[in-house]
Parts: sequence; C-alpha cells; structure tokens
Amino acid sequence: MDRSISPLIVSKTAAQWTAEDPYLARGDYGVESDTGKEKVGVGSRWTVTGYKPDDSGLNPGVVALTYASTVTTDASQGSIFDLTLTGNVTLANPTNPVDGKTIRWRIRQDGTGSRTVTLGNKFVIPSSATSPLPFSTAANKMDILAATYHAGRDKWDIVAFVPGY
Repeated sequence: MDRSISPLIVSKTAAQWTAEDPYLARGDYGVESDTGKEKVGVGSRWTVTGYKPDDSGLNPGVVALTYASTVTTDASQGSIFDLTLTGNVTLANPTNPVDGKTIRWRIRQDGTGSRTVTLGNKFVIPSSATSPLPFSTAANKMDILAATYHAGRDKWDIVAFVPGY
C-alpha cells in the first residue's frame, strides 16, 4: 500500500500508545480514544511526536505553569506557557520536544519582583545576545522568551527574547 496516499489512521488509549511507542510515518494519524488528543506523524516515535493543536481545549495553545523552584515545560501541551514568579526559578529543559517546534514563555514577576531566572543546560543563547539573558526584575514586569528545538543537536535555540512588558 502506498502510505503517501493513504496514511495509517489508528485509535488507541493513551496508555496503549505510550506502551507501544510506535513509529509514525509522515502523515500517519493517531488518536487517543480516552483523551481525544491527536498526533500527525512526522517520521518519529509516538512519544516524541507533539500533539496536534485543536480548538477543543484538550491541547490548549496557552498553558499556565505552576511556580516551583524548578519548572519543567511539557512541549506537547501547548505553544505558549505563562509563568508568574514568586521566587527564583530554573526553567528546566522542556520535555517531549519535537524537531522544529517553537514554544514561548511569558514570564512575569510577581508584585514583589527581583526574582531571577536560570535556564536549563539545553537552552542555547545566540552569540549575538547578552548571556545570561537580562530578565526583568521590576515588580509585575513580563518578559517573552521563545526557543526552537533542534533534534540533531538536542538543543533549544533561543530565537527571541523581549524583556520589559
């Protein structure tokens, strides 16, 4: 069968997909029957393929992150992540990366401010930028950080940083 014409379409539970971790050829379509989440194959395994964005709220475009001293972002859960700092934070390397996916963080200082941000070791700051990045420290100020995942290097390349909103 020519799969470029007729992609594979399969429905399984989230647990089944994760346990089997099948290879999804480009265009293959998988649905989690118990969550409604969908993935479209890009030539990689199930667990490293991101979910397909939709309007149902199952895979929201904006995700609120809960503050902790180390915050991990699940890249499969959205494309924009909001974080309010109530203490110093390490933004850990995102999990579930997909080659070429860009995600953004809107990082806001709380009413006290003066919180610091440290990035995980897979973030790469371009040589043309100030290192470390000059995150805002004033109360209630927000910075926007964007990074694109490069699977060949297993790195998150910082492609934008705009401080001071």
